[in-house]
Amino acid sequence: MTRAAVFAYPQALSYSGQTAATLLAIRELRSMGWDCRPIEFIALDRTQSPILRYLHYGFGVIRAWAWLAASVLRGRPVIVFNHGQSLASFLRMGLPHLALRRLFPRRPFVTSLHGSVFMTWAIESREMRFFLRLLNASDKITVLGAAQRKRLIELGISAGRVIVLPNTADLALATEDRVRAKHVALAENPKASLVLLHLSLLIESKGYFEFLEACYAFANSETRLDRPIDILLVGPMAFTGYCTRFTTPEIKRAEIESKIEALNALPGVSAKWIEGANGAEKEALFESAHIFVFPSRFPVEAQPLVLLEAMAAGCALVTSDQGEIPSTVGEGSGSCLTDVSEQTLAEALGSYNEDHNKRLAAALSGRRRAARDFSAKTYGENWHKLLADSGLAEA
Repeated sequence: MTRAAVFAYPQALSYSGQTAATLLAIRELRSMGWDCRPIEFIALDRTQSPILRYLHYGFGVIRAWAWLAASVLRGRPVIVFNHGQSLASFLRMGLPHLALRRLFPRRPFVTSLHGSVFMTWAIESREMRFFLRLLNASDKITVLGAAQRKRLIELGISAGRVIVLPNTADLALATEDRVRAKHVALAENPKASLVLLHLSLLIESKGYFEFLEACYAFANSETRLDRPIDILLVGPMAFTGYCTRFTTPEIKRAEIESKIEALNALPGVSAKWIEGANGAEKEALFESAHIFVFPSRFPVEAQPLVLLEAMAAGCALVTSDQGEIPSTVGEGSGSCLTDVSEQTLAEALGSYNEDHNKRLAAALSGRRRAARDFSAKTYGENWHKLLADSGLAEA
């Protein structure tokens, strides 16, 4: 019997963990023999002229609706909606979700949630009312962690319909021997460079500026122990409605370059800004890093894929307690800080630099957690179990 699933998800104009996770689910399910039918819903490209952008968007949405209908009518697939959490997303994907549910009430519907925007909505808001309609038109709802699950249950969704289905890291899992060798080599050679990495879209609330400031404070502290430091800031500039400090590309670039220049003026410090990395280049960056720093205060942070990648590569973590980060990192894999000020971050870096056993233990703990809970194989098996248990008939 061939099993089939339709995956409707939003287009990503830049990197999107939500879209990346959906494509990984499709890849893993296909490797198990599933007939997966991806339907990408176009995003509004604001770089185009107003007339062109809305024409392109309108035709793109209509085309996606048509493809979605054709895919649903072919056999009896499970229908998965990876909904964005905005009014625009509700209109382009929510309306066909509700329409299809009415037309095919016996088909299994799954809503997959990745962001945490819904955690901020007032119960009487338009967004929340439409959101709950979509959830009530779904047989199963996937979330990334316990806090999101708890919130949905508080909103009246029955516990049996809410499934915690964590993300995965699309990065080769480092062997324990390789992780151990990386950190032991640093311990045995005081002249070896400590490599600090921050990799993300450079959105100010993701913590890239705090990372640079903390690196500067750490480089001037006694806990540095005169060790050389390599500082890697990796990611393209990006902007959201939550950005208030650096609101134009010119301002943001000038501030980043100023901080990089100041770091490189310190003795024994090498700082570099790489404006994006993928594939083998990204894997090499994670492999070289001893500590991954991600002090995010992004208001709608959920489960950042970069943390899973850092754990898979055997990096000790210095991060925040935002969103589902604590439940992702778990005990012993890193520091989940409530205070992500420059001084607190610098102290966390110094602690890992001074105590090699602590850093190695955190790196190995994270790597084991990534292998057990966040591997691509586990991710695919979780999706297979969810969809296969949904009463799927032959496609």
